[in-house]
Amino acid sequence: MRPTAWVNFLAVFLLTVAVTNGVSTAQAMAAHATRPATPPQPAAPPQPSSWVVKGDWMTTDDEAVKDALEKAKARVTAYLREQKPSIEWSPDTTWIQQKLVRDLKDEQKLKELEFENRHEVQFAGHTVQVETKEFKEVGLGEMRRAGLLVEVSPFARGEIEEQDRHYQVKQRQDRALLRQGVLVKVLAGLVALLAAVACYLRLEDATKGYYTTLLRLAAVAFVALVVVGILVLA
Repeated sequence: MRPTAWVNFLAVFLLTVAVTNGVSTAQAMAAHATRPATPPQPAAPPQPSSWVVKGDWMTTDDEAVKDALEKAKARVTAYLREQKPSIEWSPDTTWIQQKLVRDLKDEQKLKELEFENRHEVQFAGHTVQVETKEFKEVGLGEMRRAGLLVEVSPFARGEIEEQDRHYQVKQRQDRALLRQGVLVKVLAGLVALLAAVACYLRLEDATKGYYTTLLRLAAVAFVALVVVGILVLA
């Protein structure tokens, strides 16, 4: 069999492998997505976890509450990472505001704030405590900081775990697609190289070696263009 025939056969084989791998990966992802979840093992019901979160000093009540929400986000995220197994999904401030913020009125919780001159503010249907303080000595005037009560109840914990399951599935799909894309690019480069070699051998044979240098330059230029195209797509 002539060398060009071998090269053409190898190029077709690599393309077949690439297509087969892509179909297999897609089928595996679809099967994993539709596979029924394994029933969870019975476990002790989780206990609610709650924290009083204080923000930094801000100029308005609204800014103070938003800063406290950012602090609450960091605290909840740290709590989720500490779980066994760790929960990788991270709620944003909107989700925390809607699902985890509770009214801060309990006297014991208010003592944890250690706020002196405080007043209540209604934020998204919940009671938030805001402390005011004068900072005339540093030229800032009256500043405010907010205190929130954040609670991860058993019901909220269930919602968080459900969000984490969706997040994990999405992460696995993204990793599979990334690996598939890398493999396809590598195979495309190999196919381009083999195609260039096949064309070079065929033309070299047809021209009896009179244009060897020109043909080699053309083949190298073709492979370089393919490589550049792959890098741009990547």
